[in-house]
Amino acid sequence: MLLDDPQWQASYEQITRLKREGKVLHWGIRSTIMRPRPRLRVLEDPIFETAQVIYNIYDRFPERALFKRAKTKPLA
Repeated sequence: MLLDDPQWQASYEQITRLKREGKVLHWGIRSTIMRPRPRLRVLEDPIFETAQVIYNIYDRFPERALFKRAKTKPLA
């Protein structure tokens, strides 16, 4: 689901409710898309604590952008 999807807000409300109620301890994302912007936008929100992304010799985007963003997030 993309952040621009109209259903995203409803999903986000459910995600925050489940975390607030203690039913979910940590949320993360998994991204197989090659577009970096949506991944970075999601990680700006403190509710998401982990990200699984494509990282290999051919796609080293995480090294340039996501790793820098990850260093700014608190680790549990």
